[in-house]
Amino acid sequence: MPGDVAVKDCMFVCNFRAGLLFDNCGGEMQSVQSFSNNFGLVLQGDPKPDWSDPHNKIFGNAGHDIETDGNLAVADEPLALPVAPDPP
Repeated sequence: MPGDVAVKDCMFVCNFRAGLLFDNCGGEMQSVQSFSNNFGLVLQGDPKPDWSDPHNKIFGNAGHDIETDGNLAVADEPLALPVAPDPP
């Protein structure tokens, strides 16, 4: 079961899909910027995080800045990270 997530003092820019996506996850956002993404902030399911901090700036995204009832597909498992090659 997902837990709460705290996002503070972060910037999300030029993401193909969404700057931030919370799927059935609570928590809070403070001093977050999200711009030049397809979606700035997507909230879907319950619980939802508290994103009301006046220092959050979510603007200038191609699709929607804030989607409070999103329906984006989310993988059941985390994506595998590529393995970095050994340095020469």
